[in-house]
Amino acid sequence: MKISCEKKEFFRAMQLVQAAISTKGTLPVLMNVLLEAEEEKVRLTATDLEVTMLCVFNASVQKKGAITMPGKKLFEILRELPEGEVNLEVNSNNIIKLNSGNAEYKMAGIAGEEFPVIPEFSDAKAQNVKKEIFAGMIKKTRFAVSTDETRQILCGILMMVEKGKLKMVATDGRRLSYIAKSVPENDKTAQSIKVVIPAKAVNELTRMLEFLPTEAMVKIDVKETQICFNANDITLISRIIDGHFPNYEQVIPKESKIKINLKTQALLQATKRVALMAGDKTGHVKYSLEKNQLTISAKTQEIGEAQDRLDIEYSGEPMEIGYNPAFIIDVLNNADSEDIVFELTNALNPGVIRLPKDDYLAVIMPMRV
Repeated sequence: MKISCEKKEFFRAMQLVQAAISTKGTLPVLMNVLLEAEEEKVRLTATDLEVTMLCVFNASVQKKGAITMPGKKLFEILRELPEGEVNLEVNSNNIIKLNSGNAEYKMAGIAGEEFPVIPEFSDAKAQNVKKEIFAGMIKKTRFAVSTDETRQILCGILMMVEKGKLKMVATDGRRLSYIAKSVPENDKTAQSIKVVIPAKAVNELTRMLEFLPTEAMVKIDVKETQICFNANDITLISRIIDGHFPNYEQVIPKESKIKINLKTQALLQATKRVALMAGDKTGHVKYSLEKNQLTISAKTQEIGEAQDRLDIEYSGEPMEIGYNPAFIIDVLNNADSEDIVFELTNALNPGVIRLPKDDYLAVIMPMRV
């Protein structure tokens, strides 16, 4: 194998795939990245057997071949190399020689045949979604994913694609985030999708989307226990979480007695200020409704107390409800809207935050005040 390429292209590919490199030494080849040189292209692959990342970049291929290289060390070398041409050559003993300018490195590789076989996906049944829409939906749901490993099915985002609708749902049992978007209906060969994508894959998918241009289309395909996301020269493959996701529709209140229109930033900043006095993670912030006024307050015996007020249009009965302030802040930080609608019923029922011009909502369970 012998190739020449631009450092910036090689390094970009390593930036994309390096998070999928295994950090556990149970199988040494998983700590390596696979380079496959063929027809003026190099495909770079990393996997930890749960998430696989692939990136293709341009190169001058003098001799085709495949080799695996120590992933962490290759990333560090490429990061420090000057801009310009990088030359890489592998001999029959899997010794890799890499040079750029006056810098030269030699390291031992592992034969490409020892790298795990990566499943292949066909575009024939893939669903197509605009990158901008897809990224926005992930942003509005990923913060509600559970971190409780004992309820594995909640440690990911439920994604459904059917009849021109793409939906995403995430919940940790105390809050729920839901969004739906219309997407162009593909031809009749495109499959319907209903899967739970693990949190790690969601995080890597977010990174992948950041590398793509705004107008890019993401192709989504499911095969048995795995899902594939492909756009331009980048591919992410992940296992799917097995199990039955809870009936999220039962959690969403069918109606609310109180609806308050609020400025997103005003509520966010007031909640942040007051949350400083809410104590540890079990602390709460109280939202008190009075005529044309919302008072936000917190009191912790060991710390002190705080309150802030917002002018609102409200003429109903006084009411108090408590929330974990982090849950409110997460929703507002990712709302991408100047206004929100806060829907309430009473101090014991969950509250709902909606966006006026978006099919998005967040359900938040109250805390005792």
